[in-house]
Parts: sequence; C-alpha cells; structure tokens
Amino acid sequence: MTVPVTKTLPDRYYLEHFQYLLSFVREKYVFVLSSEERHVIESFERLSTDARCLFVRLANRRGSLFRVDSIRYEEVPNLSGAIRELESAALAKLVRTPELLDLQQVAAPFTVAELKGFARTLGVGPCGTRRSDVLRTLSAQTNVGCLLETARTLSELVHLTVRHELEMLCFLFFGNLQDSLAQFVLRDLTGRRYFGFGREATLAARFVDRADVEAHFQFACLTRSFEALDLQEAAAVEQWLQTIPDHQTQLSPSARDAFEAVLLTAAQRLEKLGAFESAMATYRTINRPPSRERQVRLLTKLGKIDEARTLTESMLEAPRNADEHFFALDRKRKSIRKHAPASTRLKLRSAESVEVPARFRSQPEQGVIHVLSAKGFRCIHAENEIWRTLFGLLFWQLLFDGSDGHLHNPFQSVRSDLRTPTFAAQKADAIEDALRLLDDERAFFDHIERIYYDHYRTVQAFVSWQPNTLQLLAQCFRLVGGSKLQAVLREVTRNPRNNLSGFPDLFVYNDTHYRFVEVKSPNDQLSPQQLHWLLFFEEVEIEAAVLKVRWSEKRRGR
Repeated sequence: MTVPVTKTLPDRYYLEHFQYLLSFVREKYVFVLSSEERHVIESFERLSTDARCLFVRLANRRGSLFRVDSIRYEEVPNLSGAIRELESAALAKLVRTPELLDLQQVAAPFTVAELKGFARTLGVGPCGTRRSDVLRTLSAQTNVGCLLETARTLSELVHLTVRHELEMLCFLFFGNLQDSLAQFVLRDLTGRRYFGFGREATLAARFVDRADVEAHFQFACLTRSFEALDLQEAAAVEQWLQTIPDHQTQLSPSARDAFEAVLLTAAQRLEKLGAFESAMATYRTINRPPSRERQVRLLTKLGKIDEARTLTESMLEAPRNADEHFFALDRKRKSIRKHAPASTRLKLRSAESVEVPARFRSQPEQGVIHVLSAKGFRCIHAENEIWRTLFGLLFWQLLFDGSDGHLHNPFQSVRSDLRTPTFAAQKADAIEDALRLLDDERAFFDHIERIYYDHYRTVQAFVSWQPNTLQLLAQCFRLVGGSKLQAVLREVTRNPRNNLSGFPDLFVYNDTHYRFVEVKSPNDQLSPQQLHWLLFFEEVEIEAAVLKVRWSEKRRGR
C-alpha cells in the first residue's frame, strides 16, 4: 500500500520514539535485562532533556565515534554541558586516549582527504587514493594512538560507549537487527496504522530467559556477518559455517526458519562454487525447500543414485511445497520414461490459445484483458491479491490474536508463527470457526465489511486496502460460492508461506459466469505453484484455465 507523505514530525520526535521503546522493553523484558542494559535505561531517565536529546541523536547515527564539530542540534544549545552529563552518566565520553578503540574506529568520522592530511603530518605514505588504501597504509605505518592525537587537532571526538547495549535493547524490541527507530519515523510521516499500538497489553515477550535472548542475538549477528562476506570464495563461506554454534535447536520456530534461509543461501553458493561436499553437508541441516531438491541433484552428480532415489521417494510421500511435489513426481516419471515431459509443460501443452494484438507484447495480461473485454467480460488483474485480501480479512482476528504469545511488538503485521509447519494443526479450531463464516453470505459480508472499516489502512501482511476491495470480494463470493472459497482458504492455511502465491493472473466474469485465467506468452512457463493451484481449482470445481497468447502479427523491424 502506498500512502502519500503528508505529515510533519513534531519537535523532539526521536526522543518520544526512543522513550517509547525503552518503556516497552522495560515492561516486557525486565526479567532478561543485563545490569549494563538496566544501567542505560536508568541513567537515561535521570538525564536532562537536552542530554537525552543528544544521546538519542548520537544513538541514531552510524558508528560509535563522532566528531564534536559535526554535532549541531538546535534543541541542544549547550552541547558541552550535554556531553558532560553523558560522561557523568557513563553513557558517552570525550576521547582522550585510544583505550578500547582501533584505528578503523578513529578514522571513521574523517574524510579521505582529512586522513591523507593526517598521514602527511605523521610522515606516512604513499597512501593511494581510495579510503581502503589510505587505511591500509596508516595501519601498516602508524598506530591508533598517533592517529588519535593527530585527529584531535582537527576535532575532539565523543565516544558513545553503550552502542552494544543500545543494539540489544533494539533487538529486544524488534526481534531482529534490521529494524530501527526509523520505523517510528515512517509510521509518523506516512500515517500508517499498526494494530499493536494502543494494544501493548496484548503483546508478549519474544524470549523466555536471558539464554534465549543471547542465542537469538548470536544467530542474528551471524546473519549480519554472512551478508558482509565475500561470496566469491568457497573458503570464506565454509569458514563462516564453522562459526555456527550447535544450539540452533534453541531457536524459536520462526527464528530457526529465518536462519535456515541464510544457510540455504550459503549452501547454494557453495554448490555454485563447486564445493559439493560442503554444500551437501549444509543442505542436510536445512528443512526449508529447496534443500532436498538440491540434495537430490547433487547426489546424482556425485554418482550416489540410490541415495538420490530414496530422498526423491521421501519428497513424493511428504512434499513440503508444490516445487518439491512436482520435482519428485517428474523425476520418478523420468526414471520410467527418460524423455517424459515435466508436469508444468504437459499442462501448458493442453492449454487454450488466444490471439492478441502484437502491440501488447510487453503486457500480455493487458492484451488478454483487451480481447476479453471486447467480448463483454469484466476483467480484474487480480493474481494473488484477491486471495491474499480474502485471507487477511477473513482471518483477521486469528492473525492478530495475541492471547497465545505470537505478537511481540506493535509494528508486527502478522503473528510470528504463521509460516511455521505447525500453524495449521495448532490453530485448526480457530481456522474452521473463521471458515464457517463462508457458509452464510450475510454473515460473511458483515464480517469483512466490519473488519475493512474498523481497521482501514492498518498495516497487515496481506490486505492492501484498495477502494474496490469489498465489491470485488462480494462478486467473487456470489460467482464462485462460499464452499469453494472455503476449500481454497483451507488449502492456503496448510502452507501460508507458499500457498498465498501462484494464483491465476486474471479474474474474468460477467453477470452469470466467471473464470480465473493464467496468461502465458509464447516464451513463458508455468511454475510448480501455479500448476498446484490450477489442479486444485479443477479438483474443487472452480473455473480456471491457462490461456496461451498468440500474437496476431509479427513484430515490425526497427
């Protein structure tokens, strides 16, 4: 959803945001806070308003070392006094000695030109032109103490000494290392609504004890360090993998799933670099698709045919998504008939075709809409949106149910366990209660209208709040029928991660008939997830088809 920026931020907005975060963390996580983290909270609360403002301003900057001559804020008129307060509170200090600092930290606040000037003063060189070259030369030919002494002739430096504690406090609030106080700024500028604000009492702590916090923080740091790796060298990836501790099982299901995504990228990179054994060992630690498919392909490449066949049978018996199912099915078919076509190609071969003007070559879906509209049909380029919106509105209470501890911070747009394998089984009763609303047209309309208007523009992972949302869902219900919509949504809940994608491109209808249409231009292929839904629609008797585009004229030469 795109919301125009129409608001201005109040004075000291950042202070209000930070104080909210600290208050939330103290309320929800007092039982896991370290003495250092408690010191930050308690010391901050004893500061004057000016010193608080300076502290938060520095906390929102990158790094932990700052030039005093670059710190200018109207709301902090007495800068030296505010710095002295932070020093007295042991939250920051003016740097006089290089204790606990390295050369990279001292160099960070200065430009390349300034660093080259320091080098000349110190009699160091030649330095080169790039920052990395200058730092390499300084590291080789001088030390951090000499650099600091020289740098202080240009500007005093202030060190935010509690950067780690601040990072941990933000981690406790957001549950990751990517989000920051910028989330509050975006909320205020865009006017976005979040379900959790004003309902903080329903939000639960994400972590059960300090060991749980430390384990999750460690894996979040590992994820960040992986993103900084040079992925051109297999040795670098293998070395990173060796830093992973054995206690992955201590992670929550959602955190484990997120870390598996990183492991999957690492394994795929190793495979691409030819480190097949390392890749295989990593794939074997991952439940998330396509780890088993990659294992089968690697086992085949390594000549371990029986092992590959056994794993393929396991995938066929209990596929984790549509990709696994059709990969295993096609592989078994090819073991019987070598040149058997893929399931997706078989479906595409039998599809109808439609002639579309060549001017729509870059927009085949629009071309099909043009053709079908001329025949009196109304066409909506719906793709996944109809189903995602229906899912989001129908299951609203379940997706934002904080009673079982799966909502942890007010910015969450959906419960944290939604994409875990156990979600459908654990919430089976609540799912069926919501699906029963589709038994009665009036009850269904009343429900989605109430949710739509009560929560309009509230950020949710699936609802985009389009002006025609209610009319479109009403038309879909009347033409498709509640029982068939029930079947689709029940299938979605079995695997929300994958099953909220792959739906046909178009919803085509008139007053009495409808059809969901997947559009394929001449060079397009069906994805396994698209095939999954086409076959499922056939099974529950929902009208759906693939339309292959045939251009009505050749492209003109340039």
